[in-house]
Amino acid sequence: MEEFKLIFEGLDRAYGQHRSAGKRADGKQEGKSYIEKKLITDELWKAHLAGKGPSLGIIPIRADNTSKWGCIDIDSYPIDYNKIISSIRKLKLPIVPCLSILNKIIKPCHNRI
Repeated sequence: MEEFKLIFEGLDRAYGQHRSAGKRADGKQEGKSYIEKKLITDELWKAHLAGKGPSLGIIPIRADNTSKWGCIDIDSYPIDYNKIISSIRKLKLPIVPCLSILNKIIKPCHNRI
């Protein structure tokens, strides 16, 4: 968990959450998303990594206005995964394409430190 927290370090005094109300026909989660203005605890991280809700959304911008990472969530279907990966490689972007639970591409982007 500690390594995960270091990789996805962000603002420590607030975080996003989503309480699911089920799934739509396209598989997208429905529910309520909101910001909690509280410190992020190890219990929140543990629950998130165990897949227990509500979800935990780390805000990438830290208190000193810097960021180590970001994420792009593509909600446009169908997605041409090969075209996206080809563009990332061609432009030599510091992006690692990943698939989410719903089998849609997300792209965490880590700055070189």
